[in-house]
Amino acid sequence: MNPTHILIAEDEKHARLTLSLTLRQAGYRISVAGNGREALEAITASTRGPEPVELLISDIQMPDLDGLGLMDGLRQRGIAIPVIGISGFGDKNLLMELLRRGCRDYLDKPFTPEEVVARVAKVLRQSEAVREGDAIRFRRLRKDRRRIRRQIDDDRERFEELLRQFDSAVDAYRAIMNGNTRSDKLPLASRHLPLTGLGGDYLEIRETEVGCDILLADVGGHDVAASFNAVLIKTFFEENCRKLMDLQTFLRLLNLHLYDRGQKGRPIAALFLRLDLEGGKGYLAAAGNPILVAAGAGCRPPRVLQAEGSSLGEVEEIDFSIRQFPLAPGDRHFMCSDGVAAALAAGHSGGEGETAGLSDLVREAGGKPIALAVQNIWETVLASCGEQPADDLTLLGLEIPGENACST
Repeated sequence: MNPTHILIAEDEKHARLTLSLTLRQAGYRISVAGNGREALEAITASTRGPEPVELLISDIQMPDLDGLGLMDGLRQRGIAIPVIGISGFGDKNLLMELLRRGCRDYLDKPFTPEEVVARVAKVLRQSEAVREGDAIRFRRLRKDRRRIRRQIDDDRERFEELLRQFDSAVDAYRAIMNGNTRSDKLPLASRHLPLTGLGGDYLEIRETEVGCDILLADVGGHDVAASFNAVLIKTFFEENCRKLMDLQTFLRLLNLHLYDRGQKGRPIAALFLRLDLEGGKGYLAAAGNPILVAAGAGCRPPRVLQAEGSSLGEVEEIDFSIRQFPLAPGDRHFMCSDGVAAALAAGHSGGEGETAGLSDLVREAGGKPIALAVQNIWETVLASCGEQPADDLTLLGLEIPGENACST
């Protein structure tokens, strides 16, 4: 088998030679170009030969034609190859422009030879998975791991279209995080306070034929990589609302894609709540340790509902338990991110921990309208952290509609 053909587009001679030597020693066939124009013509010419370029590693700042222009030129000529971008500036807007053009990965200068080899191997594995997914779709094999790869490939076009809508990294993050938090099917209220402009918590509510699907995710980190993950989570949740996958399948697919992207060390906690209002049943799945505090109608005390599941992105295969519970008119359910739980734990004088803090506040809210109950809890959360939280804060409260409901 011929070695993979990689073209390096880099105007700095030393960097170009270093990359060439590193990847040649790793067993790849290497071509080089000193600017984007040379790279575009070399890649185009290679498509007519026996060994076309299979991967492009491109600096972004280059004379004549920069990295972004090079990617645009390849797309205009109908040449689709994976791209790894190189940036020495760490500019968030620039990185989002790379994403909008379909860049598979990026390297921040300075980087080590080991990092270069690892990123190249990962991108090539992903490209091979895409090719396998196309073959699987043609043969209609749906009962093995390749079926998951095909589903990821099916979603990629929608994912890239979503990215093209963003003008900057911060605007992109806000568009993602400001998901739908309203419903015509039940009274609810939410509050959200981001720590920074990227990463953090993600909350979305989608109505179904029989009720609602609600997802609260705590995305680890507050950088461009975290915004990648937020985009993935939103894309998968939107697709889930279209296909109505069961809770376990949704979390397993999302976990696999995050794991394949090398997200170990960036654990993501999530709480997925599915409400079947017609059937009077609720279903809960969790990744990590998020909790759901349930308060029954009348004077029944609040109780904590939990479901077992590992954090997303840490290991390849994980299992999630599903917690089923009855729904009755007037029942209330409250969920919060780790930041809210930590703020309450820090300000809780009784020393009973973060779960007790949220349960106590739900109990104190009593029969107040759900919007007022959420507002009162939120004010206590902000006071607990001195209005200077150490993490993103997200809180949601909802009430099952019916005769016993206080907020209808």
